[in-house]
Amino acid sequence: MKVRTALNVQARVIYEKLHSVFADEGPPLRTVKRWAKWFREGREEVDDEARPADHTIEELQEQTGLSYSTTQRIISDHLQLRKITARYIPKHLTDFQRAERVRICEENLEKFEKRIWRLCDVVTGDESWFYHKQIGRKSTNAAWVAKGHPPPTVVRLSKFEEEQRKKSKTKMHMDKNMIQHYGYILHKISCCRDVIIF
Repeated sequence: MKVRTALNVQARVIYEKLHSVFADEGPPLRTVKRWAKWFREGREEVDDEARPADHTIEELQEQTGLSYSTTQRIISDHLQLRKITARYIPKHLTDFQRAERVRICEENLEKFEKRIWRLCDVVTGDESWFYHKQIGRKSTNAAWVAKGHPPPTVVRLSKFEEEQRKKSKTKMHMDKNMIQHYGYILHKISCCRDVIIF
């Protein structure tokens, strides 16, 4: 694969050649594409990278020769570790962005409590990004964590940074008494008077 990639042979052609020789024992197309990409980016090694040292109890049991319950007891009771899943956060905000959001929310809440504003006077806007790539399972982000330590956090969007051009955007705006989508009203909410923003 490394030589054919260096000769600018397409990953699909490499896959078809491997499949014609090894049939079902050859690597799948996605693996060939991944390796071809790595070789084009300058990777020299042909061995897989070592897995991180976050072992499962079964792996530790196999390596140590201890029973499952003994391994579990050592991890949880003596080392005081527990396996928890990483917490997904939609984006990584700076301290200034967090402080600004809190300030704006407190200001809006104060206006609402003083009856300067009604709930339907609040104008909101939101953007949602829908990706063509399937996000990994949350269980793949599980890690052993010591007692009293917070779970690791995973910034959800970072997984898709290379896929920015493949995303599609949907904007929904809610203003007074309707939800609007690019000028098309999706759902009417009875609150104040009709207002349409384009």
